[in-house]
Amino acid sequence: MRVMLAMIVWVGALAVDVHGQAFCAMRDPVSGIFKTFPEAHGYSSITRTVRPDLRMRIAERLPFTLHFNELGRHTVYLPLQDETPIGVLHVRSERGRYGLVEIGWALDLGADVHTVYFQRCRDGDAKAAMERLRPNLEGASLSDLLDLHAQTSDPSERMVLESGIKTIVVTKDAWGDALQPWQAKHIAASQFGAGATVEPMTIDLSTLGPEYRLHTDAAVAWSVSDAQGKPAGTIVRLDWTLFTHPLDLWWVIDDQRRMQALVRSTGKSDKWCVMLFDMLEGKGVGELEACATASGVIAFEVIQATTPPTP
Repeated sequence: MRVMLAMIVWVGALAVDVHGQAFCAMRDPVSGIFKTFPEAHGYSSITRTVRPDLRMRIAERLPFTLHFNELGRHTVYLPLQDETPIGVLHVRSERGRYGLVEIGWALDLGADVHTVYFQRCRDGDAKAAMERLRPNLEGASLSDLLDLHAQTSDPSERMVLESGIKTIVVTKDAWGDALQPWQAKHIAASQFGAGATVEPMTIDLSTLGPEYRLHTDAAVAWSVSDAQGKPAGTIVRLDWTLFTHPLDLWWVIDDQRRMQALVRSTGKSDKWCVMLFDMLEGKGVGELEACATASGVIAFEVIQATTPPTP
């Protein structure tokens, strides 16, 4: 009887341990780095713990429920080219019909999907779902994945999409501070030319109230110098949840205090950037002060907060 009881306790403990590990990627994802980023010369890694307060903030941004044990200690891998990160590899495990499904999400520096692959999968339906979704996955932003998730009721497609949504949100929230300096250098080079350098600067956007649904508490800014070391302008990372779409936006201001561009972390514009920037291009504080759009008000405050008036 005691032997049988001991066996039951041991099996129960084993089950708890397996359940506790269910959402951690169990295999070494390093082989995926050079498959997804063949131009990489090496890699670095960052391990962080998603603590309860961050988990709560992440859960609030998702259109589905997180399992209580789903976020914990995770490692992301940064493929390097000449010591500079060129992307992010984040491997997540999801529950499948036949055990764990491990999915490797290769993201660009803006946390858009670069490519995606199965590291482990025994589920034919999940593999078929991945192939159906693949044309819409590569190059997709968080907003794109959320749209696809809202449009499908297929369980396997939803599993893949939810994995991608969680990956992007967690990567941005838990590792964003480590990625932002590299994103800033990328944005500066794309907007002000090769050789542009960046220097962190303080920014206070408390004048923008909560009604705009801006992430002002996480706003960061850099002053930019051109390849000759002359002041070229400023760039500001200020995210905006527009309707239900979370947008990671960089506000680019030239050395004359005019709006030069509004881009994503990839350095490129998308449909949202084009729509928001349509009436901002080339405008300075004088014109923006009279602008009747929300993006105009925000651009005005961003310029005021980051650049001193021209003497």
